[in-house]
Amino acid sequence: MPTLERPSLRRIEEFFSTQGLPQSTLECFHVGGTNGKGSVSTLIASMLEALGHSCGKFTGPHLLSFNERFVINGQAIAAEPFAQVASQTKELSDQFALDHPDLGALTWFEFLTAMAVAYFKQEQVRYSVFEVGMGGRFDATNILTNVRATVLTNVDLDHMQFLGDTREKIAFEKSGIIKTGVPVVTTCDGAALAVIAARAEELQCPMYVLSHLADSRDLADLFENFEIQYFGLAHEKNKLSDFVELLKKEFFVEANQPRFVSGLSGSYQRVNILTALIALGASGILTEHLMVSPEQRQTTIQSLKLGLSKASWPGRFEIFEDPKMILDGAHNPHGAKALRASLLEKFGQVNFVFLLTCFENKDAEELLHALLGPGDTIFAFAPESERKMHRPEYLLGIAQAAGAHGYVAENCAEAVHRSQEILANNSAYAPYLIAAGSFATVREASRYINSQRLGKIESHQG
Repeated sequence: MPTLERPSLRRIEEFFSTQGLPQSTLECFHVGGTNGKGSVSTLIASMLEALGHSCGKFTGPHLLSFNERFVINGQAIAAEPFAQVASQTKELSDQFALDHPDLGALTWFEFLTAMAVAYFKQEQVRYSVFEVGMGGRFDATNILTNVRATVLTNVDLDHMQFLGDTREKIAFEKSGIIKTGVPVVTTCDGAALAVIAARAEELQCPMYVLSHLADSRDLADLFENFEIQYFGLAHEKNKLSDFVELLKKEFFVEANQPRFVSGLSGSYQRVNILTALIALGASGILTEHLMVSPEQRQTTIQSLKLGLSKASWPGRFEIFEDPKMILDGAHNPHGAKALRASLLEKFGQVNFVFLLTCFENKDAEELLHALLGPGDTIFAFAPESERKMHRPEYLLGIAQAAGAHGYVAENCAEAVHRSQEILANNSAYAPYLIAAGSFATVREASRYINSQRLGKIESHQG
C-alpha cells in the first residue's frame, strides 16, 4: 500500500519524470480561481485558434462525456483516440505503481491530467490551456512548467473543507500555481489579492489586476473604463498599457455596428472576456501580431473578435429556445449572485422559475439567498449522482424562508413539465426555466433537452 497520504505533487512529479518530463514541451496558460476559470480557459483557447494556432484545452467538470475535458481546436477528443490515450496512460500508471510501491498508481485527477499532457503532446499543439481542478498548490495541473501566463480569476468561499475557511487561506492555496517570473493576471481584491500579490512579488512575477469591475453597470461602461493595476517592471507596464489603450480605443469600438459580440452569454462573462484578453497580452504572444503594420493589427483585432464570438462553453448561461431553458452551473454564492445579475439584466425586474439541485458539501443557504428573490419559484429534485446531494425538502425550506414558492419534483422531467405550466399562465415570470445550483442540475437538464430533441426527430422520421 502506498504511504503517501498528505496532499503532495510528489507522485505526479515522479511519474512525469519517468516519462521524460513531457509537460515541459507544452507552452500553456494555467487558469485557476473560484469562478469563471473554465470560461476564461475557453475564451483564451478560442482566441488562440482564431489567430491560427493549434490549441489544446483541458477543463472540468464535464457535462455528458469525459471526452469534453480534452479539446483541440474546439473539438472534443473522439472515442478512438480517447480509448488509446486512456489505455496507454493506464499502462504507464500501473507500471509506475509497481516500480514505486510507496507512491502507488495515479489518482483520478492525476490520471486525467496525464492524459491531457499525453494527448496534446501527441497532437503537437502549439499552445494549451489547463484549468486547475481545485485549489492550486497541490492540484495535479501544477506539474506544468512551461507557462506563458498564470490566471487567478477570483477567490471566494468554496471547497472550504479542503482549502480553508477564509479567503486568505483559499488564496494561499490558489496562488500556489504562480511560477517564478511568469506573468500573473487576476480579478481578486481585498485580503485575497494581498496574499496573491505577496506570492507574485516573492517569485518576481509581473502582476496585472483588473480593478473597478464591480462599479461597471453595462457593457460600454465596463469595456471602456476598466483599469489595470500593475506590479512589476516598468517596461512591462508600458507594453501592457499600450495594449489596454488599444482595447479601449479600437477593440471595443466600431462605428455603426454592435459594440461587441461574444459566444458566451451572461453579464458576468464580460469580466472573463477582459481577463482572457489581458492574459494573452501579458503572455507576449500578441506582440508579434499587433506591433506591426496598421493593416495587420486590424486583422489581428478581427481574429480575436472572431475567437470570442465563436467561443462555446456549455452550461454557462446557455440559452435554449425549445424548450425555453437557461442552463448555468452556478454552484456557490458568488456564482449565484453573478447568475442573478445576468438574469435581471436580460429580463428586468420579473420573477424567475428555477430548477435546482445542490451538492451536500455546498452552502445551500448562502447560495439560494444569493440566487432567489421574493416571488420566485423553485422546483427541487434529487438527481442521479455519485455525490451526496442536499434533500429537495431542505432546499424547499430555504427557498420559502426567502419568500420564494417551492415544490419538490420526482425528477427533472416532472419539474420541467410543471414549471412550463406556470410559465405559460403567468406573465409575471421570465419565460425561461433556469437550471442551476450544481452541474448535476445542468447535466440532468441537458439530458432532458437532448431526449426531447431526439424524440422530435424520431417522430418526424416516423
